[in-house]
Amino acid sequence: SHALVSFHDLAVTTAEYLIDHSEGGDRHVGFFPGPEGAGWSDAAVEGFNNTIEGTNVSVSVTRRADPGLDTQLALIEDSLKAYPEINTIVGVDIAAEAGVVAVRNAGLVGDVDVFAFDIIPGVWDAIAAGEAVGSPTDYTVIQGRMAIDQAVRNLEGQTLKSPIAGPIPEMVAAENAET
Repeated sequence: SHALVSFHDLAVTTAEYLIDHSEGGDRHVGFFPGPEGAGWSDAAVEGFNNTIEGTNVSVSVTRRADPGLDTQLALIEDSLKAYPEINTIVGVDIAAEAGVVAVRNAGLVGDVDVFAFDIIPGVWDAIAAGEAVGSPTDYTVIQGRMAIDQAVRNLEGQTLKSPIAGPIPEMVAAENAET
């Protein structure tokens, strides 16, 4: 059994929040989901792209590469120059951290919003500081509790209703970051 949240669902949560956050205005996204061929990254691409289809959110450029900070920073800086219509950056956690730096370096604070589709402490810090708009949480502590519960039930010989279970992702933004 597995206790997990899929990156597909995390990216869907981000896309839905972005659509609502845009209040009908056009959003031109620079999308930095991580390496092509990585199952988690490919799942995020599918979830995000399917969710924004037919909305006011469009992807101006997708850049797929290693999720290292320096790599993502270079991709985002280049994309902001090559695609001046970008007003939103969406990416894996490290890309969002790099996006905050790239936006600041380009003098685009207030013009380009930054979102992640998974959260790490640096992304939470950026949200709390107002440098990033939001990221879904996958409630890793709850996932750990669920995994222990599943292990105990398996050891007791119980049949689980589902071999895969996880918490429902929730968007973390300025209005709820402290809670």
